[in-house]
Amino acid sequence: MNIADDIVSHAVSSLPIVLFIMKQSVVSHHKLLCANYRRRIIF
Repeated sequence: MNIADDIVSHAVSSLPIVLFIMKQSVVSHHKLLCANYRRRIIF
């Protein structure tokens, strides 16, 4: 049980970091898509 508790606590403590990284990648990808979309409209 102790090992499982350690894994769970570690996952919970690293969850905000994972969510932050995912959010950053989604935001940067979204910006890229928007930039490409605007470029397509202009040209």
